[in-house]
Amino acid sequence: MTAQPATLLCRYHCDPLDRVAGYAPLSQPILQRFYRKERLATEIQGQVWFSLFEHEAQPLAQQQWQAGKVESLLSATDLQRSILHLISATERQQQTYCAYGNRSPEGGLISLLGFNGERRDPVTGHYLLGNGYRGFNPVLMRFNCPDSLSPFGKGGVNAYAYCQGDPVNKVDPRGEFATFIRGVTQLVSTPISAVRQVGKGVRAMKNSVLSNVPLSTRPAGKGYGTSTTINSNSRAAGNNSRMSPMNALIDEADDQVKLRRIGKEFTAAKAARDSTPLPPIARFAKSKGYSETDLFAQAGYQNSPEVQQQYKLSKYAQERLTQADIDFLTAEGIHVKKYPRSEQATRKWVAKIRSS
Repeated sequence: MTAQPATLLCRYHCDPLDRVAGYAPLSQPILQRFYRKERLATEIQGQVWFSLFEHEAQPLAQQQWQAGKVESLLSATDLQRSILHLISATERQQQTYCAYGNRSPEGGLISLLGFNGERRDPVTGHYLLGNGYRGFNPVLMRFNCPDSLSPFGKGGVNAYAYCQGDPVNKVDPRGEFATFIRGVTQLVSTPISAVRQVGKGVRAMKNSVLSNVPLSTRPAGKGYGTSTTINSNSRAAGNNSRMSPMNALIDEADDQVKLRRIGKEFTAAKAARDSTPLPPIARFAKSKGYSETDLFAQAGYQNSPEVQQQYKLSKYAQERLTQADIDFLTAEGIHVKKYPRSEQATRKWVAKIRSS
């Protein structure tokens, strides 16, 4: 029995940066690929041109030139940048994937990009991640060749595993090691950053926010300004124009949670102040308009431990409420400055909490 000669289905060409720069499929025109930074920007095959439009690696649209006609398609993606919907002037297409990116051949997309916003190889159906570094097989749910960063580097113990067995929460665009999805990273790190970045970047903004607050309402001492505040980092002031809409929504929701937490702290401080009974000395001083400190210096009061203890408790509760009120006003000013479109709703809510 004679063995049949192997058929060469495709030749791949790479540029000096080891990126796939072209294909030579069997009996088809040569396909050329062009990149913008590390992302695919244009493909040319014969008389057909495809161009991709993205914002911070987020696919937005695709244009196709063929025989003098131009067709534009808008794309809708998920958090992993997988193409889920395509809309043109005459057609709307929907696509679903399994967890590892496999999809039925008959449900083929007219988009160049597919699972995780990556280009699917037209010959094998695999994803050549890292612009050709390693081929990922969505059917077998693994890579075709081992990772150079395994087993003792970032690639992990399994040199063929994709996303360390967690393709739902992680991505591996370079084919080297898995990382958390951008949105998931922010949600996971929120509790940590909220603790580590308390007060960071707020001092300069506090001065402008508290300029209208009377000095008499500001407690003296080192405790001023040390309570939990909203983190107003440089991203919010200078880089909002470069943030993706989804990241902007996540940041705003995170700041809403922080503002409400500070509001709860104010409510708790107010409830503690109202529940603390005034001692006789404090009631007497309040009715006469005297200073409790001066009264304590008189004979008869300084030798009463019970009255002294009650006075200290009531004084602590009032100082706590004063500090919580200042922090609440500071957080309100920062939030309004960061999100001016919701200023009216924010101020109305804060006023309601402070007056309740």
